[in-house]
Amino acid sequence: PLRNLHRRRITACGVSDWPLSHGDATCRNVIVDHDANVATWIDFDTRHRVHLIAVYRQADDLRTLVCSCVRWLDQAYYPVLIEAACVGYGDAEVITEMQRLFRDCRYPNVFQLAQAPLNVEEFLQLRELVSHRQATTPYPEAWESARLID
Repeated sequence: PLRNLHRRRITACGVSDWPLSHGDATCRNVIVDHDANVATWIDFDTRHRVHLIAVYRQADDLRTLVCSCVRWLDQAYYPVLIEAACVGYGDAEVITEMQRLFRDCRYPNVFQLAQAPLNVEEFLQLRELVSHRQATTPYPEAWESARLID
């Protein structure tokens, strides 16, 4: 659902054909209807600055989604979450940019903590896993052991 959102183009702040991004793509801002197999993004109050390139904005949305999901999982499932997000998103350029965002961030800033209140240990573990994930190499053992995705 996040990649589908990013494929849409809008006119924003006088810029036409602007690739849409959410700006606050937390797991709290998506409604999932499992019966219909549909996800709907809500709460577009926060927006990325227009001058930021699309791949950065999209990577920031993906980073936000991953970080906000962490609080609902045991640390043993972090690799599964990261793999599901990366494989599900499926754009190596955005995933590589998300990895750079994690690597370049020593600790989350105040805005990022508001999106996903991670403690230092959680953030550092997540940063390590995301930073070292190979964009084309999945974690098959994580899929099998977690059984989160059939």
